[in-house]
Amino acid sequence: MQEVEITLGRLLRVYWLFVWRAAIGSALIGAVVGFVIGFIMGAAGAAREQVVLTTSIAGAIVGLIWSLAVLKMALEKPYKGFRIALIAQDAA
Repeated sequence: MQEVEITLGRLLRVYWLFVWRAAIGSALIGAVVGFVIGFIMGAAGAAREQVVLTTSIAGAIVGLIWSLAVLKMALEKPYKGFRIALIAQDAA
């Protein structure tokens, strides 16, 4: 397996994939989760402040989980001219 240099171009390909997928996915999933939780809590008569706090925490958790999924996608994706591989170090 040949190791390649970390160039700005390669770094930007990986970074761009991570940033746009994490941002778009987090926004969309967070909006859906926030709407559902907010709708249910609003229908149950919860105070606005409580709804805002709960949906904010839920959005942060969903965003964190989604960003881990995106990181896995970025590590598994074959890029033009290279791919990322996790290789075990030799036991010394």
